[in-house]
Amino acid sequence: MDLRFATGLIRVGYTVPEGVDTMLDVAGVGVAERDEDAYLDMADAFWEFADDAGAAHGHIQQNQDRRTILMTSPEVRQLLESARALLPQETEWDVMNSVPTGYAGPVDATVPDAYREYLGLADGGIFSTMALFDADHAAGNQFLADPVDGAPVTLGGQDWFCLGKIYEDPVFLKRADGTVWGFPDQGINWWQSDVFEKWADDLDAFLRNTVFGPGFRTVTGADDEDPWWQVLREMGRVSR
Repeated sequence: MDLRFATGLIRVGYTVPEGVDTMLDVAGVGVAERDEDAYLDMADAFWEFADDAGAAHGHIQQNQDRRTILMTSPEVRQLLESARALLPQETEWDVMNSVPTGYAGPVDATVPDAYREYLGLADGGIFSTMALFDADHAAGNQFLADPVDGAPVTLGGQDWFCLGKIYEDPVFLKRADGTVWGFPDQGINWWQSDVFEKWADDLDAFLRNTVFGPGFRTVTGADDEDPWWQVLREMGRVSR
């Protein structure tokens, strides 16, 4: 299909590649056959179609890039669903623990992508003595990442995101690489401690091995009667 028309002293010509003319018909871009105005209308419609197609491609690419960055394993998704279904079976489990459904609203821009995705699966959570912040409180608790004068470990909100607490001790996600860190119980205020440990290589590993695994006892000191430890035992995640 050969498109040619004159505008003033400039002659414009364009040959539509084979097969594209069919696509233009589907998109509602017709071929003008009589006058210059019709050609101009057709050209406007062509470029509008091209702009829409470009925007659609960009949106698809953005979503594909986001899926590449955000990864929550199928195992974690299944664990959340299983625990959510199990808690109502025992009153103590249901009272002392909570695995909410996912949050579908807007999340503060300061929340890292990995935790943002978690919130879409479970809006925070209470696992006995461990709490993960929900969407409404995540941003408001970031003062816990502020540097403390005289503290042996220097933090800062630009580098660290506080995702929750164990008792009153905060748990942090390192923004640069997604690793999860915490202060083991030393019998002192957490900010006075010089022991700051990496607990997981990423949030998914923390959820699998610490929230839903034997690492829970390691970081919380839970005994056999702990209500979340009992849930983990019932789910077959721990042996005793």
